[in-house]
Amino acid sequence: MPRRHLLRAASLTLALGLALTGCSLFESEPPETPTPTPSPTPSSEEPIDPDSPEGRQIEFDRALEDAWDENSPVDRDGYIEALVDAGFDKDDMEATSDTDSLGGTVAQIEISVRLGDTCIVGQAGEEGTHSVLAPPLQNGECLVGNTPPID
Repeated sequence: MPRRHLLRAASLTLALGLALTGCSLFESEPPETPTPTPSPTPSSEEPIDPDSPEGRQIEFDRALEDAWDENSPVDRDGYIEALVDAGFDKDDMEATSDTDSLGGTVAQIEISVRLGDTCIVGQAGEEGTHSVLAPPLQNGECLVGNTPPID
């Protein structure tokens, strides 16, 4: 008897499986699966206030890039003048020397402009230009160490 019950259970399971499979074979359309809808992206970025540190950094970068020449030695005074022409005040600037302790030309200088409680700190030299926004140091300056005065 147990064998007969086992055969009936197997037959019933097989019949049920075929019945369920048969239903899906006759469907006219495949079942719909939800597709994710991308969220709308803004068509344009929000404009940057030209008087904000971020807006002034754009002008800072543009001035350094315009003054940079990959074929020329680092020119501290040229970068300073480019920043003055872009509307930055020399009184707010610091720049490292464009000569090393032995009198040779350096590969890059650091130059900064203080804007209230934010510093734009940039590098300019043989490899191009780059800048970041940073808070002033505890002494109120933007660059570490002694820097030559800016005339």
